[in-house]
Amino acid sequence: MRLATVAALLALSAAPAFADHGQRYLPLSSGNEWTYYQTHPLARYAPWTVRVDDVLFGDVYHLSDFPGVRAPIWVAWSGNTLYAWNATTGSWATFLRFGAATGTTYWVSLGVEGFDDVRVRLRSRTARIESEHLGRTLYNCVRFAIRRPGETQEEDYWFARDIGLVKWVAPGDMGDHVGRLGAGIVGGQPFGTILSWALESGSYSGAEGPANRVVLITTQAAWEAFYAEHAPGATVPEVDFAARSVVAALAGERATGGYTVEVNRVMRDFPLDRARVRVIETTPDGIVTQATTRPFAIAVLDVKVDAVAVTWDVSAP
Repeated sequence: MRLATVAALLALSAAPAFADHGQRYLPLSSGNEWTYYQTHPLARYAPWTVRVDDVLFGDVYHLSDFPGVRAPIWVAWSGNTLYAWNATTGSWATFLRFGAATGTTYWVSLGVEGFDDVRVRLRSRTARIESEHLGRTLYNCVRFAIRRPGETQEEDYWFARDIGLVKWVAPGDMGDHVGRLGAGIVGGQPFGTILSWALESGSYSGAEGPANRVVLITTQAAWEAFYAEHAPGATVPEVDFAARSVVAALAGERATGGYTVEVNRVMRDFPLDRARVRVIETTPDGIVTQATTRPFAIAVLDVKVDAVAVTWDVSAP
């Protein structure tokens, strides 16, 4: 890094970086990360994770590939304004003015492709976001609109206090590209959707017990005991219980066939090491003749949890 760059970084790091509350809309500390799910009418994209992957002098942070900017950037707070390092000019550029009044418009040049001479407008300080992935409504979000050179439409970005960027919408001729925060870690506290994958499902589980229940399994011994009841004599699938958990959704006895069960979504029950599990049971479509069934679905969670709360929804086919 050039000496002039180091000097500029030092100069900003000496500023009163945490004097106000603006930084709460994008909490920056080592280990923080945000994973976004992106959709478009014509495609779905792989999850995209942004990380605070480096820290310089305690107050200057490196963000990997920030949404909208689409490039790694160095950022730092001074008061309620987030600055980004423009390597082309060798100076700090105003990026996001969280302390500005509603309607404030200004121009930003960060020296990266797609983010030079863009117009930024603070559209709202009281925006509301219904976050399916976080399982709650987020109030008093700050909403910025960004218009790039040559474009007639604005992109919108919503930031929530103590969380960060929670949603963005980039209009296009073939439909809107939308990104939504699905999960993350802020200040060491994970939140949002827990990654899970279906292990197996079917029309008959031998596991006895009440109908419409979810069994949480967190040890190898408990897994072997459950599986011996669920599928006697079958080989027990391998699961790494040092880092993962299993949930089994058991519908119980149904008078006919045609019912299906799916572990639809698993979310952290913030802020404890618990999970909220949504199960969807689909009822038969038309007349069925199969004998009594016991539909089930088993999913592996990519984390260890201590307990689960269950929402069991019934859906017509």
